[in-house]
Amino acid sequence: MHCIFVGFKNEFKGQGYATQLLQNCSEEARREQMGGVAVVTRKGSFIVQREIFIKNGFVAVDKAEPDFELLAIKFDQAVTNPSFRQFSA
Repeated sequence: MHCIFVGFKNEFKGQGYATQLLQNCSEEARREQMGGVAVVTRKGSFIVQREIFIKNGFVAVDKAEPDFELLAIKFDQAVTNPSFRQFSA
């Protein structure tokens, strides 16, 4: 998943719109016979916080500096967890 945006105004918060977007994304991924859905989160502006994903069944599968976290929901537990690419210095 690349981006999830509902709106800045408080009237959009707490209405379940983000959850609906996540559910639609998961349903489409299942139809396309994908192994699951993954998303990168971090703390800060203009990026979704991890809580909405955790609430919807995603789990943390990897971390990267400085504060990136990779979350995933797998449809088949035999599928390998996604991970950040490791670069050597």
